[in-house]
Amino acid sequence: MKAQACFVFVISAFCGLFIFSSDSSSQNISQGVRSSSATNVVELAASRSCKIDSAKFPKAQTDVGDLTELMYTYISACHADLSAIDSVFEAERRDGQWAGALEHNIKEVAAKLEGLTMKGDCRRSLCRIDFASASLEQNYTNTLELHNRLLALLRGTPDDVGWINVPTPSGIREYFFSKNLPAPFVEPFLNKMRE
Repeated sequence: MKAQACFVFVISAFCGLFIFSSDSSSQNISQGVRSSSATNVVELAASRSCKIDSAKFPKAQTDVGDLTELMYTYISACHADLSAIDSVFEAERRDGQWAGALEHNIKEVAAKLEGLTMKGDCRRSLCRIDFASASLEQNYTNTLELHNRLLALLRGTPDDVGWINVPTPSGIREYFFSKNLPAPFVEPFLNKMRE
């Protein structure tokens, strides 16, 4: 069963890289790379190439499973340098109907979670939003709850999204991506992987 969500956190308190994933029926946590210091984890992440072999995902433009695996592979390999997805996001023009509806739903769900703040926006088929809470634990709890509620709300609709995220100094940065294929961001993103 493919996971519907993937968190990538570098948790310096535990000096390791952890990958958190969950699907609609269960919550799985799997530990990734262990290191003797947080600095080594960051160096490991920074030494990875931000390009992934997009040929391994030949149906990413037409198959939600391939697109989701592409995005999870990207965030796992490139969490220290997200310039590819950031540049695609920046270049994407805003579709007021898609972006407005999704922003409204995200804000509505986030408002129901104690202490969760958000800043960011959506474009045509991507959103980039920074979430913050009082603590790392609360960030994780709030973000997981936000995903569960948001995905349940949007599942099966034209606004259905997948997501990837990374930690920031103040919280978690989320990238929500359209599962309404072919999503406009996919071709430019694949081109970035081929450059």
